[in-house]
Amino acid sequence: MLIMSNEELEKLKILIKNILQKEKKMNKSELYRAVNERMTTKSFVMFSSQLEGLEAAGFLKSRHGSGKTRIYSLEERKVEGEMEMEEHEEWMEKSERDLHAARVNLQQKLYDVSALLSHQAAEKALKSLYIKRFRRLWKIHNLYDLAESLRAPKDILDICEKLNPHYLATRYPSDAGYTEDRAEEALEFAEKVVEWAKQALKK
Repeated sequence: MLIMSNEELEKLKILIKNILQKEKKMNKSELYRAVNERMTTKSFVMFSSQLEGLEAAGFLKSRHGSGKTRIYSLEERKVEGEMEMEEHEEWMEKSERDLHAARVNLQQKLYDVSALLSHQAAEKALKSLYIKRFRRLWKIHNLYDLAESLRAPKDILDICEKLNPHYLATRYPSDAGYTEDRAEEALEFAEKVVEWAKQALKK
């Protein structure tokens, strides 16, 4: 029996949400076909074995259609970890505060603090968009994975990959230390991520 990792299951749930948020309702064959078009053969086999589990967990709901065909749609009731739609606005507000704090700390020559806040601003902006789209919080600090799940363009993915190291590097003593140039670069990167997320929220 093939078993999905937590990461694979999360990606599957995102995929199903994207499909059903667009189509609203699909029968089992239609859902299988839509998922199969977007997944590898191995992942699709694992998806087939996970369908009932997703329904039992309250992620999907189904009813009998004509000819005993099961019709699937997203479960509308709130499940554990689900966020209210307004929550994304608070996350974006926190992101903008962190961005402001990053600028202030840069001026104060606290370069490592500024870089960490730049990372946090980008993270919270991406999580704001994630919550808006999927109505739940993904507890992760990897900016690249977050941006990839949101189908961010390549330039944003590249920026997120460069921002990622600041999350740990700023927390511990380092021989390299932090320079003004490095902190300025982190701030510029964060500003681009935040701006992209804000524009994506409007769509």
